[in-house]
Amino acid sequence: MFRNRRHPPPPGHQAPAQANDIAGFARTQLEILHAAFGMLAFGGRLLYSTCSVLPAENEEIIERFLTREPKARLAPMPPGDLLPPGAQRRVAGVQLLPGAQAGTDGFYYACLEKTAVGT
Repeated sequence: MFRNRRHPPPPGHQAPAQANDIAGFARTQLEILHAAFGMLAFGGRLLYSTCSVLPAENEEIIERFLTREPKARLAPMPPGDLLPPGAQRRVAGVQLLPGAQAGTDGFYYACLEKTAVGT
């Protein structure tokens, strides 16, 4: 049976080791981000998003990516009054926390833009 936040595993159940490998997930997410960004045309935008509240999967990925990719920059985000209720701006991106005012699960997003000459 598929298990998620609304259908948690039974008490005492141990998730497989790889399910707890946040560093491994972060490496994979960074690889996917690099591959997707490489397909953008100059001036193109990419929205990076996760269903996570962990900085290691969110703003830390964006910060690592920006230090390695000279043709990437953060694209402007909407003004605060256009963000979902309870949204928290981060140095890179926006975080929604589970059960906050927006009534969502944990969620993070950041918009990247490909520049012609680097940042």
